[in-house]
Amino acid sequence: MQDVFRLVKESIPMREAARICGVEADRAGMALCPFHDDHTPSLRLYDDHYYCFGCHAHGDAVDLAAFLTGLRPYMAAKFLLEETGTETGNQ
Repeated sequence: MQDVFRLVKESIPMREAARICGVEADRAGMALCPFHDDHTPSLRLYDDHYYCFGCHAHGDAVDLAAFLTGLRPYMAAKFLLEETGTETGNQ
């Protein structure tokens, strides 16, 4: 089970995970925050995590995917791996 989370962390950049979940960032990595009613981009997507300067939400790709899809973290990780074609074996 741990290997699924490691694989997401090693192979899926935060921006790609956000895009898969419907969050589009500008060239600077800023996006509208899905955690609160955001009218100007306050969510910053870094290489390995996100942070909202408005509501202070933060986490990694799995956290974001879990929130946006309503899946538990393990299933959100599997979802990201499947969407990127990264899934290998029956982890």
